[in-house]
Amino acid sequence: MARKHKEPDAVAIRHRGRGRAAWGLALLIAAAVALPAAAQPGYVAEVDLGTVDASRKLYHVQPGGAGGDGTTTAYTIGGLSCKRNLVAGSDNHMYFNVDDSYAYQGSKPDLYVTIHYYDTGSGSLTLQYDSASGGFYKSGGSVALTGTNKWKAVNFHVKDAWLANRENGGTDFRISKTGGGYFYLDMAYVRQFCRGRAECVRMVPSPTKGGNGVQIRSLFDNPSQWSKARSRVDAIGTYDGNGGFGLVPSYELQGWMGLMDQWGLLLSMETGALTEWSCSGEHVFNVLSSYWDQVIDNGGHVDILNVDEPLRKAMLANCWGSTSSSNYWPAIGETVRWYELVRQNYPDTQIFHIMPYRYHSKSTIQSWIQDLNDACAAAGVRILDAFSLDADWRVFPGEGNWNEVKQMESYFKGKNIPFSMIYNASRAQYSGSTNNQSFWNDIMEQASDYNQTYGGRPDEYDLQSWLQNVPTSVPETQSYTLTDTLNDLVTGYVSSHLTASVDLGTSDVGFHLGRHIPEPSNATTAAFTKGSRDCRGLAATSDRHIFFDVDDNWAYQGSKPVVAVTITYYDSGTDGIRLIYDSTSGDKYAGEVSLTGTNLWKQYTWYLSDAWFGNRSGVGYDFRLTAKTKGAIFYVDTVTITE
Repeated sequence: MARKHKEPDAVAIRHRGRGRAAWGLALLIAAAVALPAAAQPGYVAEVDLGTVDASRKLYHVQPGGAGGDGTTTAYTIGGLSCKRNLVAGSDNHMYFNVDDSYAYQGSKPDLYVTIHYYDTGSGSLTLQYDSASGGFYKSGGSVALTGTNKWKAVNFHVKDAWLANRENGGTDFRISKTGGGYFYLDMAYVRQFCRGRAECVRMVPSPTKGGNGVQIRSLFDNPSQWSKARSRVDAIGTYDGNGGFGLVPSYELQGWMGLMDQWGLLLSMETGALTEWSCSGEHVFNVLSSYWDQVIDNGGHVDILNVDEPLRKAMLANCWGSTSSSNYWPAIGETVRWYELVRQNYPDTQIFHIMPYRYHSKSTIQSWIQDLNDACAAAGVRILDAFSLDADWRVFPGEGNWNEVKQMESYFKGKNIPFSMIYNASRAQYSGSTNNQSFWNDIMEQASDYNQTYGGRPDEYDLQSWLQNVPTSVPETQSYTLTDTLNDLVTGYVSSHLTASVDLGTSDVGFHLGRHIPEPSNATTAAFTKGSRDCRGLAATSDRHIFFDVDDNWAYQGSKPVVAVTITYYDSGTDGIRLIYDSTSGDKYAGEVSLTGTNLWKQYTWYLSDAWFGNRSGVGYDFRLTAKTKGAIFYVDTVTITE
């Protein structure tokens, strides 16, 4: 396919440690080389350091040149070309600048920053980043150097990234070395998980025998029958091969992909790195990538690849014997090769890595992911984007238990690796049930045990139906369909998806809700600090309103008529704050909260039964907060809409 990356005819300037991992790019006069173009919108900014840096929206900068505190030189160590600080003990930093088109002034506050470093010497490496709440050089965490003399990868997770080019040399973050001596970096990259949401929700209809996509087809053929569920999911999942889109006609798939873009949903595909029919990561990639290209060639984008249990698949295929120990390291190597090919050819596709529990023990799962990430670092390949656990909970507590599942969640979150939990009908799957209610019962039992009893809080809720007997995914108004089950799971356990909210201040942080930009002339706001809180208020006495837009994918044209609108406001002065909203009958006054001059932060809630939110009010906003009296000033910290 044309999308497969082919190395240009150029002088190779860089070589990886292993022969088949070797690659090179060269420009004789440029200081950096562009990596392959993305097939879909980018979620990552990255730089691969070496003699010539290969950059995509992330750049290594040396402030002040020679004599600065971040001068580096190209170096080769551990089989990889990289960057090393020039003068040990003096050049204690490496600086990086994120392209403003990727993140700027808090546009992506929740980010994962990853570095590949050579673990030699002593001391530590610390991320220091331009933050919204802690200055230009806020610490994002550290990793200790332990002298293993191996390449490793480490993730940092920051939630208040400002990235306004305020560090030395107009940069956004730096890696700082303590303890003196040289340090070495091969790669650095910045990623956003789940578009910065606190929790993601994915829905995966059953795979379909025969390839006509009947389970997922019903979603596209009947969009009005799952509007509420659609507002609550971030991604729709399917499978490569004929269990997914394999035999769907191109004209139909093109229409489906257009709807995915219209709905603002991500597409994930479950796939393999090793399979029952091949023990070669490269062979599996060459075969299965044609299904990904089918989506791309029909106007879609594969946002997530769920790589399915490569160690288990190697054992089932008896690739290097039938035991976990005999397959472990060979399977690591082949999986890294598959990762490498995905990163080269689909650089903006995320990789989620599925492991089964209790097929593998907790210790095997944790060791496998750590060793896989280190092996990726040794090959100069980006590590996984998230870990996904497939828990066969029907065998609990005889084999495994929810306490160990919760321990794994804590382990991966402690490593700053996003943790995804698959919710599946574990018992019904193996009992041969043909009753849709059995599916619903199993999902609710899993959520009750894991989330309620053991306090499970995954970064992603991945609702999957593997039951061939489920006839349809819709309507959501019918009990026990997939979309009805999704709504019940979210309502009961995923509170963040029941709300649209915005935290106002110097840098607004919103989920499905934000200020209307540009602000009209009579509704200009400014950032203030009141009662130790960052907030926004009317900029001048000539301003009277703050306008807000609700994300159409969350609520639009009456899809959520019954909502509560809650504001956190600073109780200063003696005026009042009114809510005017787009209702089913047009602009409507909902009431006001009186200001009493206590100079304290307070909350107030309006309850609406006829919200329309159709972008019809004034300049296209959905609702506004208005001063009771023209010339009065008010201040607001947060606005939340709750179903």
